[in-house]
Amino acid sequence: MLKILFVDEGFCRINYVGKNKADQNVYYCVQDEGPYCVAYRSSTDLEPMSEVKFKKGAFEIPVGNSEMETKVRNFLENNHDL
Repeated sequence: MLKILFVDEGFCRINYVGKNKADQNVYYCVQDEGPYCVAYRSSTDLEPMSEVKFKKGAFEIPVGNSEMETKVRNFLENNHDL
C-alpha cells in the first residue's frame, strides 16, 4: 500500500510514497482537479507526471476532515479498477 507522505493543501494534492521491487522509493499523488480527482505517478521532486489506474486499497485513505481530504477519500473509495 502507498502511504501518505504529506497533504499539500497549496497544490490541492496528497503525496504518497511506496517501494518498488528494487526497494527504491516511488512517488504518487492524488490531485484535486476541481470537479474530480486524478491519481498520478510523480517524479522524485513530487511533480505529477502521468495518470495511473489503481486497485482498491493501493493508496492509504486520508482521515482528515478538510474538503480536499474528504474529496480524495471519496475518490479512492469509489473510483478504482476491480
